[in-house]
Amino acid sequence: MFDLGGNVGVHYYGYRKYIDYPAGMAWIVCEVDSLVARGQKIAREQAATAIRFTNRPSDAEGCEIFLTSGALQYIETPSLADLLGSLRCRPRHVFVNKVPLYGGPSYVTVQNGGVTFLPQHVWNRTEFVGELAALGYRLRDEWETPHLSCNVPFHPERSVPVYSGLYFTLDA
Repeated sequence: MFDLGGNVGVHYYGYRKYIDYPAGMAWIVCEVDSLVARGQKIAREQAATAIRFTNRPSDAEGCEIFLTSGALQYIETPSLADLLGSLRCRPRHVFVNKVPLYGGPSYVTVQNGGVTFLPQHVWNRTEFVGELAALGYRLRDEWETPHLSCNVPFHPERSVPVYSGLYFTLDA
C-alpha cells in the first residue's frame, strides 16, 4: 500500500481496527519531511512495524494499491498521471478520494485554511480521468464527498459544489 499524503499514518491506524492486515504487508506513507519524522516517532511508540514513511513519491514503485485522500490537490508537481506514468511497475488499484473535480477548465486557486492560505489544484474531471485512462487505468467506481467543496468568490462558475472519490484498476 502506498499512501500519498497520508499524514502520520491516519489511514493505516484507522483501518487496522476493521481490517486484519496480511502478514508481510507494507504500508508506505509519503509525506513532507516534518510529518515523516513525526510519523516514524508515532510508529515506534505504537510498535507498528508494517508502516513506513518516505518523502519520495517514486517509492510507490511496485506497490499493489495506491491511495491518496485529501492531499493530491495540494501537491505542486507532478500530476497523478505523471507520477504513475513514471513507475515501471504501476499499482493495480488506485484510490483517489476528496479531490476537487468539475466540468470546467483545470486551474489553481488559493484555499483559505483558517490559519493559512494554501494553493490547490482543481481539475477538469474528463481530463483527469482521461490522463489515467491513457496509462491503462479504467474507472471502476466513483462517489461524492459532499462535506467538501470549493467556493471561488467572484467566479462561481469555477466553484466545485462537492469533491469526488474515484477508484481505478490497471487493465493488464
